[in-house]
Amino acid sequence: DVSARACRGFRVCSSVGQRQSAWLTFISVRDVDAVKRVALAHGAKVVADPRTYPMRGRQAVFSDPEGAVFAVLASSSGDLPDYLAAPGEWIWSSLLSKDPASEAAFYQQLFAYDAFDLESNDGMQHVILSSDDFARGSVNTLPGDSALRRAHWLNFVRVDDVVAVAAKAQAAGGRVLVAPHVDRHGGWGGGYRVGPGRGGDRRGGDRRGNEPPRSYRPAPASRPTPSIPSHPRDSRH
Repeated sequence: DVSARACRGFRVCSSVGQRQSAWLTFISVRDVDAVKRVALAHGAKVVADPRTYPMRGRQAVFSDPEGAVFAVLASSSGDLPDYLAAPGEWIWSSLLSKDPASEAAFYQQLFAYDAFDLESNDGMQHVILSSDDFARGSVNTLPGDSALRRAHWLNFVRVDDVVAVAAKAQAAGGRVLVAPHVDRHGGWGGGYRVGPGRGGDRRGGDRRGNEPPRSYRPAPASRPTPSIPSHPRDSRH
């Protein structure tokens, strides 16, 4: 189902203000127009106004308070069930930000995500965003040596062999910006996927144009940090 998968996937678009291609992160929502109202009230800007597409649904594109571009989609065919991405499928999205606490608060206001702090020994902040007890994405401190100096979403594809895929990318004319390595979770390159938010169903706050909170509401320490779905997709889907 192309429409349902698109709301959890990505597409190529033109970066805002730059002549450079980029992958655009889509987040599934129930009400695109309600998300627009809340996003603007909390510091976002409209890149592309809500528009309905046949056999796809209604979508819009925004930039968050730090300028990271993202899209929302209310799919006309609904969402697929949660499942573990197969090799070659998108599996995770990570927001790299100069102010992770403020950015996590913005997305929590917008999509009612639960937020979980991840322990780290790299001196940076890492926050997992979750819904329905599944990890959906993360907000992380933008590394000082990042090739892209502005806040941005970085999307991951699940592969069987990161080193081999990196070699193929170079052979095809691509560049390796970050060498293959084992991440903090013990995986090569790591990664999951952005899943549905609850746009238009926001919990807490108001719609009167209040400034975004400077920090997110962390989940209770007694709650374990959610993980990605572990079961493979049913072949019948």
